[in-house]
Amino acid sequence: MNVISIGQNIHLSGGNLTLNGSASDVFVFKISGTMELSGNTNIVLNGGLTAGNVIWDFIGSGSQFQTSGQSQTAGIFLAPQRVININGGVHNSEFISGVSLSFQSNPIIVPEAPTTSLLIFGALVATGVAIKRRARAS
Repeated sequence: MNVISIGQNIHLSGGNLTLNGSASDVFVFKISGTMELSGNTNIVLNGGLTAGNVIWDFIGSGSQFQTSGQSQTAGIFLAPQRVININGGVHNSEFISGVSLSFQSNPIIVPEAPTTSLLIFGALVATGVAIKRRARAS
């Protein structure tokens, strides 16, 4: 499992963000800043890597995740305390927001089988529930 922690804002405008890996590789991006894809930015998966094995985990109640300009995404976007805005584009993705999820400009969503995403999401939810219970008990 490849875990990449990003503590800054991300704004990609145009071009490709390419991830290389096999069908058994897993990438988890832990993002505490905002993320925006614009100007036909594409997330490209190579080498057999599947969208179900790429997790974009937005930590905390920071700013939103947003796409615009026909950007294309791949992966599972988890934002339990954030807003997700998807504007146009083609998305081989699943979007999960605990705050607000909006789709504008007719985006095309093509989710793949969620086996890995369900396992990871379940683990994240269980972790969050455990943390909340400990905080209440303190």
